[in-house]
Amino acid sequence: MASPRHPVLLILLLGFFLLMAKSDASIFQPHRVWVIITNKIGPGIDLTLHCKSKDDDLGQQILANDVSWQFTFRPNLWKTTLFFCSFIWNSELHYFDIFVSGRDYKEDQTHFHIMWQILPNGPCRFNYDNQLFDNCFPWNKN
Repeated sequence: MASPRHPVLLILLLGFFLLMAKSDASIFQPHRVWVIITNKIGPGIDLTLHCKSKDDDLGQQILANDVSWQFTFRPNLWKTTLFFCSFIWNSELHYFDIFVSGRDYKEDQTHFHIMWQILPNGPCRFNYDNQLFDNCFPWNKN
């Protein structure tokens, strides 16, 4: 006859794994990511930005020159997380995908702060290898 402790043990283990999957310390969730955006358009020029994902609208922000704004999240398990932003200054409107899982997130990386400088020609991402903002991208086509 089977011992009644086995179903109880199974239920306890299942409960533990479900609890871990929902906690911030979960081994099942991707690392938390911080996206930091800095206005480098030029002296005296405010940058208006508005970032969204499919599920989250982060609202409009206005950054003076050399001012930063950040947001944080956990990428989804399917590695399809995408945050996109609009950027407006001096009546110019541009769009850019500020976080793309396949481009910006690797589970084995050691840095989960994705830092961007927003320049007139497009955003430049911080390169941890050489400590420069030299990973530059063009604006999305409208």
